[in-house]
Amino acid sequence: MKVKYEKISETKRNEIQNELFNTVVDCFRKEKLEDGVYKYEVPLQEIRFVTAMTDEELKDSARLTIDLMEELKNINNNGFDKAAFAKVDQDSKILENEAAQFFRIWYLMSTDELIRIKNKIDSVRRVDGAWAMFISNPRLISAIVAVYDVLVDHFDDEELYETCSYFLYRAVMKMHSNIIENEK
Repeated sequence: MKVKYEKISETKRNEIQNELFNTVVDCFRKEKLEDGVYKYEVPLQEIRFVTAMTDEELKDSARLTIDLMEELKNINNNGFDKAAFAKVDQDSKILENEAAQFFRIWYLMSTDELIRIKNKIDSVRRVDGAWAMFISNPRLISAIVAVYDVLVDHFDDEELYETCSYFLYRAVMKMHSNIIENEK
């Protein structure tokens, strides 16, 4: 089988990871909380959240975000293309609950590697148990499926790849966070 989308080079991977890290630090770092831990206020869609992370956690999250992106590319290369995704998406519409739709798509598209990466993200973001199962992972899975919907059959579009990476990176950061109420 000919691979449609090649893995990104180590140079490009490092460039994107550094850009993700530097953008978040420059734009969203608010204050130092304790030795090596910083507070971030981050927007994601119409929600703002606050989280605390070390630089190492932030760098690990960037690396794992690119791991996710590359595994999504692999899924696309292995036949889960736009047509297959559209069919699964359409078939999932019979479920009335939007979360159930995302979980069905996730179940049908996920690979052992995708699950392994999600589990590593859980560890880096310090979530487990009920919090991971009912709060963090559904949010992350929703973001992964949304990113795949945008990128499927377009993994060669560098700008779109980087934009989706930035979205997914912030979704990873949101896993262990508190929502900030919008001021009215």
